[in-house]
Amino acid sequence: MSPAKPKISIITVALNDSDGMDKTLASILSQDYDPIELIIIDGGSTDGTLGVIKKYENRISWWISEPDYGPYDAMNKGLNRTTGEWVCFMNAGDTFYNSHTISELFLSDPGDAEVIYGDTVFDYSVFKIHRKPRSHRDFWKGMAFCHQSVIFRTSLIKEKGYDLTYKLGADFELIYRLFAEDKRFLYCSGPVAIHNTHGLSNRYMVKSSREHFLILMRHKRVTLKEWIYYHQLFGYLILIELAYKLLPDNLILKIIKLINRRHLVTVD
Repeated sequence: MSPAKPKISIITVALNDSDGMDKTLASILSQDYDPIELIIIDGGSTDGTLGVIKKYENRISWWISEPDYGPYDAMNKGLNRTTGEWVCFMNAGDTFYNSHTISELFLSDPGDAEVIYGDTVFDYSVFKIHRKPRSHRDFWKGMAFCHQSVIFRTSLIKEKGYDLTYKLGADFELIYRLFAEDKRFLYCSGPVAIHNTHGLSNRYMVKSSREHFLILMRHKRVTLKEWIYYHQLFGYLILIELAYKLLPDNLILKIIKLINRRHLVTVD
C-alpha cells in the first residue's frame, strides 16, 4: 500500500477583489490533488468578495472576514488555522499553473526537504513571462522566487510566521531567514503559479528593496559587493518608478515585453 499523501493547506488572503478571488478559488478547487485544506482570510471586503467566498463555502475549510493590518498579518492569521503538513499562499488574483500543479510537486517523495519552490509565470494581461528562480548563491539579492510558487513544511513557519516589522519585505525576510538557518530547499523545475502583476510591487519597488537590504543586514554581515549591488539597485529602481509615473501603461508594457522577449510564454 502506498503511503498516504500529505495534507496541503492553501491560504488565500484578499481585500475587495471579487474577480481575483473567483479566479483564485476556481484554480485551487480545480486541483486534482487530495487532501487539500482551503483557508480564506478576507480583510473586511465591502465589494462582492464575500459573495464569491460564500459561493464556494461548502468547499472551504475555514474563512473569516475582518479588518487586519495588511496581507502579512492576514497570512499569519491563516497560518494559525492550518492543520496540513505543508502550506502555501495563493493570494486573490493569482492561480496555480494548471490543475495538476500540486500533484506534480508531490509526484515523488520530497524526502527531508523543508521548502519546495519552482518557477513563476508573470501575467501582464496582454502577455505572460516565464521566470526561473535565482540560484542559492544569489538569494541575498532579494526575493529569489515568487511567494506564490513556494510550499513550506507547516511546522517550519507556523510558530513565527511573517515578521510584521516589514510592510513590503516580510516574504523575503521569511525566505532569507530559513536560508540563513540552513533549512533544506528543493527546487522543482517548471511553473508553480501564475502571478497577477497588478499589485503594489511596481509602485513601491524602492521601498521594498530598501527593506530587503535591512533584512540582509539583520541576518548577515553585508559585504562590500552586496552594499554596492543594493545601492546601484536603488538608483535603478528610482528610474523605473519614475518611468511608471511618466510613461503611458501601454508603452511600459511594450518595454517589458521587449526586454523579456526570450521568456514569453503561452498559457492555456
